[in-house]
Amino acid sequence: MKSILISLLVPFRLSKNGLELWMQTRGEDGPLNGLLEFPGGKIEAGESFREAAIREFEEETGAKVGKVDSFKNYSHEYPDRSVKLFVFLSQMPQTCELDEDGWRRIDF
Repeated sequence: MKSILISLLVPFRLSKNGLELWMQTRGEDGPLNGLLEFPGGKIEAGESFREAAIREFEEETGAKVGKVDSFKNYSHEYPDRSVKLFVFLSQMPQTCELDEDGWRRIDF
């Protein structure tokens, strides 16, 4: 069975609106096109999970990331593959290089 390792980074900020997460719109040919996602991708040879999350974030957004903390790992088994997600968090400053339209307020 094929095993796929993916690292992703969840950018967040605390603003006057409360907790906000930054997401991008997925662009692909397929059923996930147009859905929101966090920046991330496959881990390259010789890369740590953290390094992959930072690289993918910077490649996909063009923004620099500061402190990165490990959050949680998830695994899911499909009939033809096993997917493991390595999730990291990074608190972004109020003014940063990310597109303002990507911020989503989280209501509890």
